[in-house]
Amino acid sequence: MERSEDYRFSELDLIRVIEQIIDRDPTFQYRARDAKVGARGRVDMLIERHGVILWVEVKRVTPQTRERLEDMLAQVGRYKAAILETFPRQRVQSVLVIPGVLTPDRMKAVAAAGVELWDQRWIISHARQLGLDEEVDHLFGDVSHGEPLGLPMAELLQARLGGIACGRIGWYDYQKA
Repeated sequence: MERSEDYRFSELDLIRVIEQIIDRDPTFQYRARDAKVGARGRVDMLIERHGVILWVEVKRVTPQTRERLEDMLAQVGRYKAAILETFPRQRVQSVLVIPGVLTPDRMKAVAAAGVELWDQRWIISHARQLGLDEEVDHLFGDVSHGEPLGLPMAELLQARLGGIACGRIGWYDYQKA
C-alpha cells in the first residue's frame, strides 16, 4: 500500500539517518538514543561536539504554522531545564531536526530561541558529504534531480502550481500539489 506524502517515512527512519551521519562525522561523538533526562524527560539523542553536549529532538513533520513551531520550541524549552540538571557543569546546546525547510522568519525564531536547526538542507548536505547518498534518496526521494533544494515551502508550492493547467483539467494535479 502506497503511503501519502506526509507518511513517506517514520521518525525512526529520520533518526537512523542522523545516527549514520553522527557515526561517520569525526566532529561528533554519539552518546545515547532515547536518553532519560531529569525526572520524566526523554530526548531522542545525546551527542557531543567539541565538548558541548547536543541534545537532539527529532520531529517527523515540519511545522507549517507559527503555532506548531511555537509548540515545538516550547517542548524543547521544557527539556532544557532537565538537561541542565543532568549535565550541570557542561555546555549544552539544543538541536531540532525536521525533514523539511522552514521559511526565513521561522528560521530566525528558532535561532532566537537558542536552538540549532538541522533541516532537510543540513541533513542532505551532511549525508552527501559522508557518502550517504542512497540513504537520503531513500528518505527524501531523489533530491538531486527534483525541485531546487533550499527554497522555502511557499516558493516550492508556487513553482509547482505554476506548471498546472487552469480549469477542470488541472484539478487533480492542483489537489496533489
